[in-house]
Amino acid sequence: MPRTAEKTSRIGVAVACLAALALVATACGARDPFSDPDSVASRVEREMHERSLSADEQAYLGSKRVGLSAGAAPGAAALTPQQPGDNQGAATASTQAAASATDRAVAATSGKGQYLYRMEQIGSPQEVVAKAKAAGLKHLVIRASNPDDGFYVKPILETLLPLAHAAGIAVVAYDGPALEDIPADVARAKSVIDYQTTGGHRIDALGADIERTRAPNLDRPRAAEYAAQLRAAVGPNYPLVAIVMNPNYHESWYPFAELAKGFNVMSPMDYWTGVTGDGAAFVSKSVKLLEKYGLPVSVIGQAYPIEGAGTYPTQDAARGAMQAAKDAGAVGISWWSWETTTDWHWDLIAGFPW
Repeated sequence: MPRTAEKTSRIGVAVACLAALALVATACGARDPFSDPDSVASRVEREMHERSLSADEQAYLGSKRVGLSAGAAPGAAALTPQQPGDNQGAATASTQAAASATDRAVAATSGKGQYLYRMEQIGSPQEVVAKAKAAGLKHLVIRASNPDDGFYVKPILETLLPLAHAAGIAVVAYDGPALEDIPADVARAKSVIDYQTTGGHRIDALGADIERTRAPNLDRPRAAEYAAQLRAAVGPNYPLVAIVMNPNYHESWYPFAELAKGFNVMSPMDYWTGVTGDGAAFVSKSVKLLEKYGLPVSVIGQAYPIEGAGTYPTQDAARGAMQAAKDAGAVGISWWSWETTTDWHWDLIAGFPW
């Protein structure tokens, strides 16, 4: 993956985090694969952190999508009306709204998908939608904004959203919060959510890429505050997707529980080469570890060669990862990222029924 000076300057932060994990593992008597900063495992983790994942039109979804009625208007939630005299009052309305938000988040991340990172390396929205439709993709996840550049993909969304929706493909746009100025992070995310094309199309869900590459000071209190402020800003019935670090190695410190309180779906970054060749086992463990947090899971699979390990997933590993995600109960799997997905990988995705 291409590098920038900004990315490189943040490597030390990731290494420090991994060193802390190594201490914990050593204290428990376990051999820590990341204890040697020059090991393949350590280089793999640095590559993961250096990436810049930096992830409501509902009428088009109709009855094919989970929890949505065929006649729903764009941006409308499929809520059960609260009955007069309902003794549960606001609590019932809140529960109904949350259920609707979860249904909509699942609808936007179900089945097969792809991450769009650098559109200039991918092609036009027309080419993207045509290839996505041919491969049987049900969702696209596009990098939309960040603290440095703001919301910069409006011109692309103006064309991409109506084309994708016409093809029955959901579009999730994601932002990478820095968590230094949380109100600014929330305001930027809200601007992406509020964007509407001239034809009235909106994104189907907002993704938040929450990792220390973007937020060096990421911790549980900051994550909890961000999740709470974002949910308050968008309301209870808007679908939010947490793009999270892999729980296989980061569960000891990563704020999964805090994010679960404000988001509707978790999408773990399950990139396995250099750590293991067994994509199926890696993905299956990840999905199972996230079960305790009570949110549906939509996996992000690896479709790029991790620098330092020099390894692109094998066909068997990629196929196994898809099957493992499905068997473990994930609602879908998307791949990081479109630009680096090989021809055989595209054929594999197209031939996998989901």
